[in-house]
Amino acid sequence: MEPDQVAIVTGASGGIGHVTAEGLADAGLAAASFGVPATGREFQVRIHEFHELARGRIVRTWQLEDWLAWFRQVDASPAH
Repeated sequence: MEPDQVAIVTGASGGIGHVTAEGLADAGLAAASFGVPATGREFQVRIHEFHELARGRIVRTWQLEDWLAWFRQVDASPAH
């Protein structure tokens, strides 16, 4: 994460062999991203993480980020 970004874990759960977490990343559009020019506009991206555990260690991780909501927040479209 960049120095001006903040991630907040808003929930977590687990089961045998699995742990999940969700949170929000707060940042500003300081540089062009996905073809969208820098505006300085603030935004949030919801993050979900899914971890598989074995012998007390994380052995596999999946991450899901809501980039469609990001496009909406910066008044852009993912289709060019």
